[in-house]
Amino acid sequence: MNIPVVEFINKFDLHPAVILLLLIIPILPNLWAIWHAYRRNFPSLVEKIAWVMVGIFFPVLGGLAYLFVGRKRSSPYPVVPPENNSETQPKAGNI
Repeated sequence: MNIPVVEFINKFDLHPAVILLLLIIPILPNLWAIWHAYRRNFPSLVEKIAWVMVGIFFPVLGGLAYLFVGRKRSSPYPVVPPENNSETQPKAGNI
């Protein structure tokens, strides 16, 4: 069976590790975009879901679009410090 991609790669006589690296590099921005969009806050939940879906259904282009457009529209979740409530803290003698 002739697979065009395999025939094209075999013309260059590359080491299999180099071939694997060349196949993985375009996927990395996409995986990062999905992870980043999932962990960030957006103006609306619909926009957040849309960015994750773009990353899933349009692998390379979706990752690049998020990198240049979506990343600027997101913000980190606010960090809420833990409360210092003495009732929830165990007392030294009660441990």
